[in-house]
Amino acid sequence: MRELARADAASVADRLAAERWLRVDGVVPPDANETRHVLLAGEFAEAPATYAALKQKFSDRVAQEVLLGGEDVSRPVVFRDVAEGIYTVCVSVTGPASAEDRALIERAMAIYEADGPQPLNGEKLQAAVAAAQAETGHKPKRTDWDPLPLRCRRVEVDARPESRVAAFEPA
Repeated sequence: MRELARADAASVADRLAAERWLRVDGVVPPDANETRHVLLAGEFAEAPATYAALKQKFSDRVAQEVLLGGEDVSRPVVFRDVAEGIYTVCVSVTGPASAEDRALIERAMAIYEADGPQPLNGEKLQAAVAAAQAETGHKPKRTDWDPLPLRCRRVEVDARPESRVAAFEPA
């Protein structure tokens, strides 16, 4: 996924189409801490303004959700198994991480990378975060997404490979 998200969009369109994936660049600020991307079936006369409004009015139309953070926070998201059709894609972005959260992330990454370069391993990453929390005594607060604003846009996926790549205008 990281490879597809980081590659030049035009160069991966055929692969995205073959896999029935949709790549969306949320164009988020470089200091964002987390992003939440939501793929909704259909389009809306008026898109939801907040995540709370999305859950309240459109939860039955949520096809997929993806959370990104850390070094992946500003990369495009890739939704899997997206059939041809019309969708609404929304992104919500948090502000910068606190100094304590940044220190925790840096320590967790140092623990994770102590064995040298390796492919991403979710279990090992969770263990590194737990060890960093034990060392620092800091546990980050869960993000309250409900009041955060959403940016949404209509996306039409069809037989053309280039329809599998979409991007928001910069905020």
